[in-house]
Amino acid sequence: EAREQLRASEAALQEANHALHQQLAEINLLQQQLRAQADRDPLTGAYNRRYFDVSIERELVQCSRHQQALALILIDIDHFKTVNDEYGHQAGDLVLTALADVLSLHSRASDIVCRYGGEEFLILLPETNLVSAAIRAERLAEQVRHVQIGLTSGSLEKLTISVGVATYPEHGEV
Repeated sequence: EAREQLRASEAALQEANHALHQQLAEINLLQQQLRAQADRDPLTGAYNRRYFDVSIERELVQCSRHQQALALILIDIDHFKTVNDEYGHQAGDLVLTALADVLSLHSRASDIVCRYGGEEFLILLPETNLVSAAIRAERLAEQVRHVQIGLTSGSLEKLTISVGVATYPEHGEV
């Protein structure tokens, strides 16, 4: 009888242990989802400005320590207000998501693509000098010109962006 109680207690303990492991796995998944929600723009999936603010500090410290270049490309959608006014905010949302997709598709794994503001995006490019960043910015602008955005009332053509490039250490300091 004592052995049966011991076996029953061990079985109950194993069940409780298994349940705790499942709950821990669920908690870890929820924490990951929460972190992603805190760091990502819900519309475009790009990182948000809060994430950028944390990342730029970290990247600048690392670049300073290892004497590496760091580039930043600022991107603004041309005539975005006109898109919203003429085609509606849903069309504007399509433009934003299309741009975020192009930026992500043409970025390296080490680059950080962020939605900085309404129609402004930033790309942080570690270990990238001014010339390379300017070439990347021009290529991105060219890629965006080829984007076709289908709307219920036709398609939006000739999406264009304005870009600016700055680099560390040439244009700023830690």
